[in-house]
Amino acid sequence: MKFCLSAALAISVIIGGCMLNRSDSEQQAERYRRDLAFMAQAPRTPGSEHHSAVRKLCAERLGELGYRVELQSFNGGVNVIAYKDGSKHPQQKIMLSAHYDTVPNCNGADDNASGVAGVLESAELLADKQFDKTLMLACWDQEENNLAGSRAFLDEHASGIEMSYVYEMIAYFSAEADSQSIPAGFDKVFPEQVNQIKDKQFRGDFTLLVYDDIAANRIQALEAIAEQRQMTYIGLELNGLMKSLPQLADLHRSDHSSFWDAEIAAMMITDTADFRNPNYHCFKGEDKLETINIEFALKTVNVITDLIEHELNRSE
Repeated sequence: MKFCLSAALAISVIIGGCMLNRSDSEQQAERYRRDLAFMAQAPRTPGSEHHSAVRKLCAERLGELGYRVELQSFNGGVNVIAYKDGSKHPQQKIMLSAHYDTVPNCNGADDNASGVAGVLESAELLADKQFDKTLMLACWDQEENNLAGSRAFLDEHASGIEMSYVYEMIAYFSAEADSQSIPAGFDKVFPEQVNQIKDKQFRGDFTLLVYDDIAANRIQALEAIAEQRQMTYIGLELNGLMKSLPQLADLHRSDHSSFWDAEIAAMMITDTADFRNPNYHCFKGEDKLETINIEFALKTVNVITDLIEHELNRSE
């Protein structure tokens, strides 16, 4: 169990990404807002017209950026998978993904248009660069149906994936006290992290990173990048036993869990869903564009993108 919150630089890390100037930042924010607005204009339930339109957006955008794109059909859905082959070790793969489907009757701006727009933005930032390892990107279908899309993918394509990063609701932010809740019993398992949230009066102003112990060797590099980017985050590390505890079931609620089940290192990047966002699945309000904090989302996207770039050129 490790607590990670904008730690001081612990190691020297070569970060290929550069800080964005004001003009670049404005363009990035506009790209992200535009993609999110398109996706969140209607529910993306499987079989609907808008669900197909968002799948098309993912495939066409990734293709336009130069990625090799494949559509993987499975029982009840279609995944969009994209590749940028590594120049030295193409068999070694780093993956970034998000799910594009929604529950019925909910436009899903945060869940999970925010994550899909994040994948497209990361793809944009990485498109013109060369890497030693292969970059894989995915827009998953049927996450809301027991992670069916990512599970179907791993039935056929698990070989060579060293690490999987998953954007799962990354754009809801609140600086108000008591806007952040935690699952029952978490104070017993993650006391340091829960105490930090308490010290900040339960403000929902951080990104949560949930990862297993086989992904933990990435965290030192992430700390350095987050420090540079001024991103506040909390990290929850789970070992094999912890991943099987029923009281930690809330930490399995996205496609990273499919990779854990396949014994592949994985991390969920999240704003904590219904533990912060009252509009989760539109239970208490509409999950719409107007509730999204684009600056918060892009700070997370830029950190994870820099980390992935580092991973793609890192020697084990």
